Amino acid sequence: MWWWFSAASAVTLEEAWEAARTAPEVVAARADAERGIADVGAARAALLPKVVVKAGVTAYDQEVTLDPATFLPPEVLALAPPGEPFVVQQQVYGEASATLVLPLIDADAWSTLGAARSASSARSADAEATERQVRVGVARALYGTAMAREGVDVAEEAVRVAARQEEVARARVDAGDAPPRTALEAEQARLAAERDRLAAVEQQARAEEALHRWTGLPRDTEITLAELAVASTERPEIVAARERSEAARRATTAERLGWVPDVQASATALVTGNQGFAPDPLFLVGKVEATWTFDGGYRSSRVREARSAAAAAQAMVEAQQRRTEEEARDAEAALTRARAAAVAAAREQDAATARLEEAELAFQQGLIPFTELERASLGRAAAAFAESRERLGAGLAEVELALCGRLGR
Repeated sequence: MWWWFSAASAVTLEEAWEAARTAPEVVAARADAERGIADVGAARAALLPKVVVKAGVTAYDQEVTLDPATFLPPEVLALAPPGEPFVVQQQVYGEASATLVLPLIDADAWSTLGAARSASSARSADAEATERQVRVGVARALYGTAMAREGVDVAEEAVRVAARQEEVARARVDAGDAPPRTALEAEQARLAAERDRLAAVEQQARAEEALHRWTGLPRDTEITLAELAVASTERPEIVAARERSEAARRATTAERLGWVPDVQASATALVTGNQGFAPDPLFLVGKVEATWTFDGGYRSSRVREARSAAAAAQAMVEAQQRRTEEEARDAEAALTRARAAAVAAAREQDAATARLEEAELAFQQGLIPFTELERASLGRAAAAFAESRERLGAGLAEVELALCGRLGR
């Protein structure tokens, strides 16, 4: 939890990412990955020995004599003598058994286990992809907050410049060096600058709310944009698509191997309290059996379905690779443009600052009207906004490219 952050705590992008690990999207994705691990355990269970334990109580309320000669057909009696009648005694007895079942041949279960492992790896990669998407969102929110705060600083500076110019304009009007409308124009310019400042404050509040929504950090948390080092790894989206393709291929193999008979061995130990089996109440039974089922073509249909799913999964791998290459190419182009724009914006800001200084001096000397000074002030504020936007935009583009991955990696 990040409740201990205060306004004096400067948060880096890595710390903001760490705070976002509790985001609902990340938690849900990791829970789904855990479910994939459980599915592997369930698939493995089909290959492991099983133990079946039974216990029960049987009660006969009266003695019953059974004579085979009374219920067997004459044809059977003609083949063999029926023997002596046997008696079911009146008694209550308990009985318990334990059976060990050992799979000997279960061909499709091995492929099913492999498919479950691949599907689990795909879910883990999905969780990493979700976390990467959250990181992109956090980075945009963090840089957006920094940009909005700098925008407020620029707007406040514009208000101060407009107030200073209004004082100069009123002084000139009082001295009779300028017409009365000059003071009104200066006041109007100051009020417009104040309106822009309020808009910048609103934008800052929205940006801080977005950062809080992503990370849970306090809205007034200070931000430091240190140099970022992101390890170069394969995109998890590609890993997930590849693992799903492998899972589909193994599922196809499992369906085909379903035609192989299943063979298992079992051993049962039975203990009974039935007096008819005295004096040896313990029985041991061993068995080996093979099972093969004709399903009327159902498995053939399943094989065709699995084959189609495998082809679709392989196509998704190729599509994901193309999308990733396009994203990387776009990110590299965006970074190149952002760096060039940041340099140009910085030069534009220097030129606008110099132009404003010249305009202020010329206005004080009565060489230009206030409208020219106002135009220079607006140009300086616009250039400052542009420099902040392009500089922070270049930093964000670097982060997005690091998360996206450069071509050839």
